[in-house]
Order: sequence, then C-alpha cells, then structure tokens
Amino acid sequence: MFVENMALRHLAKFHADVLKKCMSETIKKIIEDVLRSGNFPYEEITFHSPEIEDIVWYQIRSSDSHSLIGKNGETLSALNHLVKKIVDKNKSETDATTDFFIDVNDFQKKKVDNIKTVAHMMAERARFFKSSVQVDPMSPFERKIMHAFLAKLPDIKTQSEGIGPNRHIIISFVENKDQI
Repeated sequence: MFVENMALRHLAKFHADVLKKCMSETIKKIIEDVLRSGNFPYEEITFHSPEIEDIVWYQIRSSDSHSLIGKNGETLSALNHLVKKIVDKNKSETDATTDFFIDVNDFQKKKVDNIKTVAHMMAERARFFKSSVQVDPMSPFERKIMHAFLAKLPDIKTQSEGIGPNRHIIISFVENKDQI
C-alpha cells in the first residue's frame, strides 16, 4: 500500500510538471504573438521557476528594452496584464493554473532583489526589537514576493493589512511560529 501511494504521488507530480511545462510553452507563444503584433523588437524569450516564488518567470531579451519597459515599468506592467488576460480567456477549466510574470532584461529581477533585501532588513529589525514592523505599501506582486521570501523563517510571521494602494505588510517576530 505504501509503495502504491508513493508511486501515485510520483505519477501525480510528474503529471503536474508536464502540464506546467505545456502551459509554460503556451504562455511563451502568447507573449511572442503579442510582441510581434505590437512590433516590439526582441531577441529571445526564456522561462524558469525560481526556488522561492511559486511562479514561472518569462525573461525577454531585447536590445530595445526601453520600449518594452516604458516609464517606471508601465509598459512592462501593461504587457503582464494583457498576457494574463489572454491566458485566462483561453484557459479551459482543466488547464493547470500557472502563476507567471514577464520581465525584460532583468528589470523586474532587480526590483525583486531589492524587495528581498528590504524584507531581510525588516525581519532583522523585528527580531532585534522582538516586535512588529510595518513595511511601506506595495503592489500585490511585491507583497507576494515578500511573503514568500519570509515564509521560510520560523520566527517571523507576515500579514497584509490595509486597502487598495495603502495595503502593506506587517512583519512580526514570534517566539515559536508553530503556536500561531
């Protein structure tokens, strides 16, 4: 019975991985189509899944990254939104849910690295003072990155508070995370 359960779990994981890979290829094709229809120049699109975030990152390499990123990342944000809407519209009920994000020439990766640095500093501050600290308001994606990054720390708890553009994270020190 134990061996059968292990085999079923491995088969289920394999099936999920295959579905995720198929969905990733489909999303890559949609990104390519959107870029071509908008006459955005690009050399290559790759995708990978970082170890911390439970999302697939699509990396666009372009010699003209300015037109893809836009002022303060507004064009890139619009591209992410547009592709997600297309994927949602074309997804059937049986398709695997794949959370993804599009980046251009590591523009977003630098922002994510900065978010992780801030998360680490604020967690250290919460530990030092054995209290809670409030982080400035962030976008849903930025909060997701921070929550995921700090989730592995046993003495730190995070929660989002606030509404709309004022939504922010509270990072709290806890003696034993299992007691929460």
